[in-house]
Amino acid sequence: MPLRVAVLAGAINVGILPRLLPVVGAMALAGLVAAWVLSRKRPDESAESAAGIRNPFSLRAALSFAVIYAVVLLLVRGASEYFGAGGTYVAASLSAVADVDAVTIAFARLGPGASLWRDAAAAVTVAAVTNTLVKLALGVGMGAGRFRRDVAVSLGAMAVVGAVAGVVVYLQ
Repeated sequence: MPLRVAVLAGAINVGILPRLLPVVGAMALAGLVAAWVLSRKRPDESAESAAGIRNPFSLRAALSFAVIYAVVLLLVRGASEYFGAGGTYVAASLSAVADVDAVTIAFARLGPGASLWRDAAAAVTVAAVTNTLVKLALGVGMGAGRFRRDVAVSLGAMAVVGAVAGVVVYLQ
């Protein structure tokens, strides 16, 4: 997810990347390390996971994303207009519960403004960390046994690393 966020943000507006890459890079690195550690602990189980694959290019998926994106864009613009940067972060966090891609697109389209991408990149960071925590909660809540622990450790590490990197990058 962090690498997808970086590619998506850069495709929309490359100006956001210098502020965003340190955070999503740190999150991606934490995720890769966790995946490597977990893959070394158990035999290959890929045969079990192939059963639930669905078509990501279906009309229903596209329409769902369009609706989510429209709502997120409306929330971002309204929060920014009425509540400033603080409201923008709240909108990013709430929107990321549903989808981080829509938040990324919305903030990358806003442009640098007076903050030279700081607020937009910080909002995408808030969204990425929030979305990671939502995935962690879903995995722990719906999973069982070893899966719960693995999800908690790996996604927890990604969220903590992302939050710490965000604080370091955006509070300079």
